[in-house]
Amino acid sequence: MLTVEKKVNEILNRLEKTKVERFPDLAAEKEARDREERNEKKAQIQEMKRKEKEEMKKKKELEELRVKIFYLLA
Repeated sequence: MLTVEKKVNEILNRLEKTKVERFPDLAAEKEARDREERNEKKAQIQEMKRKEKEEMKKKKELEELRVKIFYLLA
């Protein structure tokens, strides 16, 4: 068993000065986090669609070049 002879007020005073009590609004924090996650997911989907569209455009251009070359050689 440990007994304390005297409280060290200096240490307690420093702790009290730095003590911060928070009463967070957990529902609002959750909603903000969820909103941020949805926005990130939307951005990823948009980026993926943009890349697919770009890829399709390149494929179409390559196919058109093949057709032109085919007709030139025929």
